[in-house]
Amino acid sequence: MANAPTVVLWITTKLAIIATGIAKVIGSAIALNLLFKIPLLLGVIITVLDVFLLLALMKFGIRKIKAMVFTLIATIFVIFAYEVALANPDLGQIVRAFIPQSDILTAKVAGGDSAFFIAPSIVGATVMPHNLYQHSSIVQSRQYDRSDERALKEAIRYATIDFNVQLGF
Repeated sequence: MANAPTVVLWITTKLAIIATGIAKVIGSAIALNLLFKIPLLLGVIITVLDVFLLLALMKFGIRKIKAMVFTLIATIFVIFAYEVALANPDLGQIVRAFIPQSDILTAKVAGGDSAFFIAPSIVGATVMPHNLYQHSSIVQSRQYDRSDERALKEAIRYATIDFNVQLGF
């Protein structure tokens, strides 16, 4: 029987997974509406069916699904890069934007909060939980000798590399 803190943490984790899942489903439905004028309810249904399709593809193995997801992400990246190239931005200004400026700490956005804290909050609230939960399940699905400490260290090393590449990209 699990102790109370464990149960509370498990429930909290499940609620966080549900919350990030709902955000993704609604976000996908809104994207389909904006791109193709698909009604929101139909967009939600399409997104849910997409998830079930992905689960059905699990029989081909996690590596194939990861390759498929990477291909989709790479496609989005290429299209985004193409769109940026079409906009013909000032490359010098882009490079300068990567250099930290002191005014980022004092710049305010419409809500009155510092822009410095809003951007990481958005990333932290959406990308991080998804990546942590997804990669936790991927690590658990890896096949290795759990009694061999060397195999465990190797699995953790590969999981760390995988996690950092996915999150960084």
